[in-house]
Amino acid sequence: MALLAVPWQQRLQVDHRFSAREAKTLAQQRQWEEQKLRILLEEEPVEDAEVEHYLRLLDRQFPTPGVRDTFVQALGLDAQGLREEAILDLKVFHLLDRLWPRVLPADSEEVVKPRERFYTLVFVPAYPEASLAERMTAWAVAWAAWLQLKTGSDPQEVARRFSGLLSVRLPGRRPVVYDPHHSWTRQLFALPVGQWTLPERTRNGYRILRVEREIPAETARFGDLPYRARRKIVKDRLYKAFRRFIETGELP
Repeated sequence: MALLAVPWQQRLQVDHRFSAREAKTLAQQRQWEEQKLRILLEEEPVEDAEVEHYLRLLDRQFPTPGVRDTFVQALGLDAQGLREEAILDLKVFHLLDRLWPRVLPADSEEVVKPRERFYTLVFVPAYPEASLAERMTAWAVAWAAWLQLKTGSDPQEVARRFSGLLSVRLPGRRPVVYDPHHSWTRQLFALPVGQWTLPERTRNGYRILRVEREIPAETARFGDLPYRARRKIVKDRLYKAFRRFIETGELP
C-alpha cells in the first residue's frame, strides 16, 4: 500500500538494486497504476469512522510526532494527502475482501503445491551506522568465514571460531515456499543445491547461503496441503485477480 511504504524509487534502488533509471521508470509505472486504481475505486464507499480508526493505527506506528512528520514529508504528503492515501488503502482492503471468496479453492480442488526449499544462512552484521573500521572488519570476517565453509567446515563450528561476529541460521522444519513475486525467494530458488554462495552485501551486513534440499512441486487436493502452501496458492490467485482488476477493471 502507498501509505505504509517508503518512497518506491528509493526502495527499488536500495532493496532490489535497480539502477536509478530503472527505479525511476518503475516508480512512475507504480504511480500510473495507483492513479488508475483511484479511478476504478472511485465509487467504493468508505466511512469516516474507518478513516479515523486507520489514521489512529498509523499514529501508533509513529509514537514520536517528529518521526511521523518526517515519514509523511518523505512521501510528499500533507495532512489532506495523508487522508486521501488512507482512503485509497481502505478501498483496496474492501476490494481484497470482495476478491477473497472468488479465488479461494474448494478443499477438493486439485492444485499444484509450489516448490519448497530448506537453506542454511550465515550472517555477518554490518549496519549502516557502523564505523568504517567495523564495516571493514565485517567484510574480512565474511570472506574468512566463506573460505572455511567452502572447504567443508561445519557452519556451527565456524560460528564458534568467530564468536560474536556472525550468526548461523540452520534449516528449520518450515521450508521457504517459492514466490515469483518476491525478489528474495526468486534469488533463493535460482541457487544450485549444496553450494555456498559468495558473501553478498545487504543493507545490514553480509549473508552467505547454502540450499540444503528442495521439495519439488506436486499436485494435491487443496484441503490436504499444509497452511503455508495453502496461503501461498491463495496469495498467488489474489495477486492475479488484483492485477487483472487494475488492467481491465473486471473482477473474476
